[in-house]
Amino acid sequence: MCMSCMTSAEALFMNGAGILAVGSVGLRRIRFGPLSGERRASIRHDTETFLRSMELDPDSVLGPATATDNIDA
Repeated sequence: MCMSCMTSAEALFMNGAGILAVGSVGLRRIRFGPLSGERRASIRHDTETFLRSMELDPDSVLGPATATDNIDA
């Protein structure tokens, strides 16, 4: 659909959907606080496993793991 064919109601709906999508991330951070080190390490591990399944080197794609990415840190 071209922008000139878009009605005001459709534009309002699209803008509202975008604001809700962006706002939900911020609200989640306010409610639960920043990610813990353990959660960050879990996300890193899952991402590395996915990249290895695609035969990619996680260190070259993500960069080397930092101390905050390790559970033992």
